[in-house]
Amino acid sequence: MVMRVLGTVLATTGLVVGVVVGTGGTASAATCPSSAHPKTTGGEASWALSCSNGHLTVHGWVEDTFRDNRCAYVTITPRRERSRTIEACGSGVRKNFSEVFVDEYEATVKLRVA
Repeated sequence: MVMRVLGTVLATTGLVVGVVVGTGGTASAATCPSSAHPKTTGGEASWALSCSNGHLTVHGWVEDTFRDNRCAYVTITPRRERSRTIEACGSGVRKNFSEVFVDEYEATVKLRVA
């Protein structure tokens, strides 16, 4: 009986650890209009995608939320143009951004801490 309970506890712990490890980065592949507000250990962000006259605009903010000598990054990867990365370094530092991409209508937007 003890072994069965221990096995269940270990299996559950493995699932929880797997979920925590999986939160290292948060990505959103989206078309206009859409928005997201991801949060991970050490970073938080909010962004919205909008389209007008053939241009994709991604605006929002990224914030470093942990005093750990690491930075929070938002990387925007459109279909055709080069990726752009916005960084916030230092606990409590928030960077606002507004990036425009010509002839685009979708992008993958990702929050990560490194």
